[in-house]
This record gives sequence, C-alpha cells and structure tokens, in this order.
Amino acid sequence: MSDPPLSPRIRWGLIGLGSLVAAVAIGNAESCLSANDRSRWATVWSLAERGTYQIDEIDSLVVLHKPSGKRRLRFRTIDKVRHDGHFYSSKPPLFPTLVAGVYTLVGGITGWNLIDNTETISRAILLLVNWLPWTIALVVLAGVLERHARHQSTRILVLATAAVGTLLLPFLVALNNHTIAATAVVFVAAAVLRVTVEHDHCPRHFIFAGLFSGWAAANDLPAASLIVVAGWLLLQTDRRRTLMFFLPSVVLVLAAFVTTNVIATGGWKPFYAYYGTEKYLWTVDGQQSYWLNPQGIDKGGDSMPVYLVL
Repeated sequence: MSDPPLSPRIRWGLIGLGSLVAAVAIGNAESCLSANDRSRWATVWSLAERGTYQIDEIDSLVVLHKPSGKRRLRFRTIDKVRHDGHFYSSKPPLFPTLVAGVYTLVGGITGWNLIDNTETISRAILLLVNWLPWTIALVVLAGVLERHARHQSTRILVLATAAVGTLLLPFLVALNNHTIAATAVVFVAAAVLRVTVEHDHCPRHFIFAGLFSGWAAANDLPAASLIVVAGWLLLQTDRRRTLMFFLPSVVLVLAAFVTTNVIATGGWKPFYAYYGTEKYLWTVDGQQSYWLNPQGIDKGGDSMPVYLVL
C-alpha cells in the first residue's frame, strides 16, 4: 500500500529550493567562462547579428571584460574548426540555432547584445533555455514520483537529489548540451510511464516521448540509446501509435539536426566528427589550434582502466 501524497508544502518547497538555487547560481556565475560555453555563444551571436555560422569576427574581437575591468579576447574559444577559410564552432549547430532565435527575441525587446551587455543578456537567455525547462522538469518529476513511488521517503529523497544533488546544477550556469539533454530525459520517462504503466495511450504521450528522446540524442550522442529503449517499450505496448506518433516525432528532430548541420558545414557530418583532421589541426596568422598540442584530459592518451578510474 502506498503512503499518502506529499504535502504541497514539502513538494513545492523542494521544487522551489532547486529552482531558486539554480536561478541564483545563474545570476552570480561569470558569463562565457569556459571555451565550450564561448563556442556556442559565438555561433549564437554570429547567427543573430551577422546571419552566418562563421565565428571569425567575434572570436577575434577584443572587448571589455567587466568583471576584471580589462580588455581581452572575451569570446575566443579552442572549440572551433577551420573550414573553407573560416572558423566555425565545433559544436552541433541545432541548439545554437534555436538559441539564436531566443537571443534575437530578448535583444529585440530589451536592446541588449552579447558584446555590450554580456552578463545581462547571457543570464537572461540561460534562465529561458536552462533554468525554466529544468524547473518544469522538477514539477514533472514530482508528479511521476507521486504516481509511482510508494513511500514518502523515496519521493523526498529522489526529488531533493534531483533538485540540488546532481552535477546538473553547476552546468546550468553555462550554455551547454548536457543540461537540456538531461531535462529531456525526464520528459521522456514521464511520457513512457504514462503509456506503459498508466495505460494512457493518448497520442500526445507518444509525440512527447519521440520529440524529447530525439532532442536528447541530438544534444548528447549517448542518449541515442534512449530512442531505442523508449521506442521498444512503446512498441510493446501500442505498435500502431508508436509508428504513427513516436517515430515521426523522432525523425522530425533528427531531420532538424541534419538540416542545420548541412547549412552550417555543407555536409551531414558534424564538425566534431573531423577531430584529428586538418579542420582541427591548423595554424592561421600566427594562431595555432589548441588541438595540435592538447593538455590534460584533452590529450585522451590514457588507457581505458586509467580513464575509468580518473
């Protein structure tokens, strides 16, 4: 027999705690701090301000770094490739393309831009693309736990851990692929459980499972296995709706992934698939690719046992 539902005070208190901590972290973290982060922001700015995936201009731009009061190459990144005489982000273009739309909307309303209002506009966008979806995911997770976890202690432990006890929290302060993929996984799990356990075969659950599993895979390649697992579970439950709603939804997202990649690169292969080739290993006007002599974990020279331990 299941315990009674959590009181709204506890449930919403945990959700509010996770949401508040994430919002405060985003509001206080330095913007564009990592090369990975800057690579995506460079694409966002280039698309919104110049209508191109080429990042040469912003990558070489010397601007005021307000936290230090010094002028520097604020948006220079090591996560770039050389293609047809120009620099491009090595990151898949689908997510930055969508964020460029958000950037255009926020900038159009506020007048902010990434060069002059780096902290302000980047934090506003992170609240929209990282914080808001994750907060919604916590609400969805709380609902899943109420329906499927028998004990209150389990519901509290899982929800509290999701809210403040994972590495998603520090990642929310950066424009990255991991947080949006992890958020999508929550939505996939909720949709699949609706169909397979709760026997609710409404088409929207199949559509959500397809869209979000495709989105997770498009942003974090290992999540491609989620498409297989979710598809197999749904197929065992309702073959017709899986083929009619789930599969086309997956294809829609993957088609968007391939289309933006073709527009950005001229081919179907993402730039990161060219690692170790001349696209990564270049020297231009005295600037050398970091990947000619990568440091630390980037070397990738450790054996598998050492890699797993470290």
